[in-house]
Amino acid sequence: FVLEGSGATIDVKATYDEEGNLVESTLIKKDIRVPIPILRFIYSHEKFNSWTMTGNEIVVKDFDPYQTEYKVTMTNGDETEVLNFKEQGESIAYQN
Repeated sequence: FVLEGSGATIDVKATYDEEGNLVESTLIKKDIRVPIPILRFIYSHEKFNSWTMTGNEIVVKDFDPYQTEYKVTMTNGDETEVLNFKEQGESIAYQN
């Protein structure tokens, strides 16, 4: 069984087996509130001092907060870079 839903800033898809057990899921939220550790990392990084955050999203796999990833889009003039972070318990790891 597959359940899907979407809205202006959210998409969710979940697949269940015949017994109703979760097989896999993906939850994507766009334009979310970025965690402070990510903001600290970005704006303490010398490269991004003059850059602007132009978008972001969070991806949660299998509704598990330990499988959470953040994608932050940064722009400076014609340059764009997507930064990837992974939540690991209470810490956040830079993945690029």
